[in-house]
Amino acid sequence: MADIAFLLIIFFMLTAVFATTKGLQFGFPKDDPTQLDVQPEESIHIKIIAEG
Repeated sequence: MADIAFLLIIFFMLTAVFATTKGLQFGFPKDDPTQLDVQPEESIHIKIIAEG
């Protein structure tokens, strides 16, 4: 019974290593010169205090 448990542990350790090496495929956004810059007077400041 213990040998089956060790084989299962080894199997899951090996498959977990292969599963993490795949990773996620995604692209980063490109630098867009048409983006608008937010002026400081247009910014909103929110203050949260302990009393709610």
